[in-house]
Order: sequence, then structure tokens, then C-alpha cells
Amino acid sequence: MSLQLLPPSSGRAGRRFDGVLPMNTAFRTGDILVAGNGLYFATLRADGTFAVFRGIDDNDPAALLWSSGRPGETGPYFAIVQSDGNFCVYRETGDEGSGFGWHWGSQMTAKGNAFYGTMQEDGNFSVRKGQGPADSCGLIWATGATDRVESIVEVLHIEYDLGNACVLRTSPSNVYNETVVNCDKDQKQHRLRGTISVTTTTAWNNDITARYSADAHFRAPVPVVDGEAIELTGAPTPFLPDAAFSASSSWHFDTPVDVAPNASLRSAVSVTYSTISVPYVLLAALRFESGARVVGPLKGSFRGTNPHGTRASFVPHDPLPDNARMFERRLQVRAGN
Repeated sequence: MSLQLLPPSSGRAGRRFDGVLPMNTAFRTGDILVAGNGLYFATLRADGTFAVFRGIDDNDPAALLWSSGRPGETGPYFAIVQSDGNFCVYRETGDEGSGFGWHWGSQMTAKGNAFYGTMQEDGNFSVRKGQGPADSCGLIWATGATDRVESIVEVLHIEYDLGNACVLRTSPSNVYNETVVNCDKDQKQHRLRGTISVTTTTAWNNDITARYSADAHFRAPVPVVDGEAIELTGAPTPFLPDAAFSASSSWHFDTPVDVAPNASLRSAVSVTYSTISVPYVLLAALRFESGARVVGPLKGSFRGTNPHGTRASFVPHDPLPDNARMFERRLQVRAGN
């Protein structure tokens, strides 16, 4: 699965247009025009029908949102936003498409010399005046069919875009302190050991507002910071959209340290907490306002805070703290109850 928002699943070899169909660009049989949120797409079928679908599968009868409703004989067709604003479908004729005949059209024209088609994020396909959404100058024609997502019925998969992850903040937290005293005339080895409690927080925010009505929470690994890298953890975490989920755990540590004769060490254990933001696309069974239920993608942003980088530092007291002689090491911790 790709973060390009899951092209429709019927295995076509056509081209993909993202959001906009420019004027005088042939939209051929099997091409797809995908809404910016990935929830809707339009395609030109082999019978010359221009159709708009919910979700990702144009083989699912429940996915059909709108159709031009004029099927013809199977053959090569193309749709085009003409320079007069009319949106038409033509059938290619002759050898290697040397000719073409009109098949269907919106029959709406306008003055001007710049028009474009767009697959809107509510399921409506429209033809507008202008070069594109940035300078849209008004509606010429639209299907008028919309259907918004009402609820998420079941989450099937989540894919995180780790390449575009962002570290929002990183801060150390002092979690354990101990002073070790050696009153003997010989060097003594002390074992610094203990248990600390750490907390991991996860939150998901979908780009659209949809009720989460799944009977069972989807569980999967989530992004975490590990040293300098951001990777998926192996621990399955429940997906809870538009809510934060916190989990606490215990980490055990045990490390040796040598203490000089008639001296003391001030030891401290710290944990680094990092907060990250990661884009994601989830694939889910969605219920629309019309009652239709289809599989489709939803974009969103994951935010998580996790502990990592546990370190121990040691400052000799001789008899006062001597920070110039401080030394530290990374601790290997063991999770447990």
C-alpha cells in the first residue's frame, strides 16, 4: 500500500490524475481522477460511461456514487474538458483512433478560454472556470452527487510515512538518584540497580470528522523514537482516533560502577522523552451518510511521546562534587511489571 492514497483496486494500467483534469487533456478509458483526500475517484469505463465512486474499488456495486448513464459498445473512449467549458466523452474510431465521434456531454458551455475538471473531496465532480483550484472563477457544471463519510466501521491497515516524520520536541527527565559512599581504603564496586516507571502516549487525528464505531479496536505497531531513528515498535497498540492513549510500564536497570577508596559518587539515571508527528493513511471499512459501506482510505496525523535513551551519570565527591570528572554511560534496561 502506498501513501499516495491507494489507487482503485481493479488493477488498471491507466494514468492517475490527482484532483484536477486540465483543459484539453484526454482522459482515456481506465484513467482515474482521485480526490485530494483519496475517498473518491472518477474513471472512464470501457463502455464510455464516466462514473464517480466512493472508496477504492469500482467493482463494488455499493461504491458507485454517480454515472453519466449512457453506456455504449465496448471500445476506446476519452473524456475531455473542452475550451468552451463543455465536458464530453468521445468514442475513438478508425485505425488507431484516427477519428472520433461524440458519445455524451454535460451540454454546458461558458465564455472564456480556461477551464478545468476537479474531483472534489465531497464526491462531487465539477467543471470550473480558471486554470485550477488556486484561481477558480466559478462553477460551469457539476454532477451534484455528494456523500460524506459518517463513520469508521473497521480499520483494516495503517501505513505510516516515516520519511516525513517530524520530531516536535526532545527533553531529558531525571528519574532516579543515588549517592554511593565507599569508606574503605580499597576501591569497591557498587551495582546501581533499580526500577523506574515510564509512560508512552499515542494519539491519532484523522483529517475528516467521522464517528469511530468499530466493535473491536485495531491494534498495530506505532512509530517511536529509538536513538536517532524513528521506527515502528513491535508492541501492538490500540488505535483510538481523536483521543490520547497512555500506557505505563516499568524498566529495570542494573549496572556496575567502581568507587574510589574513601570517596563517594553521586549517581543519576535519566530518560529522554521525544514527541513526534507522523502522517499516516489508514484503510478502513467506511459507512457514508447515504448508508453505503465501502472500503476506503483516510489520511491523518499520528502524535506520540515515548521514552528512550536511558543514561546513567556519575559525579565524584572529593569531598565536593567534581563535575569536571563526571562520566556517564548508556543503560540497557529490561521491561517488566
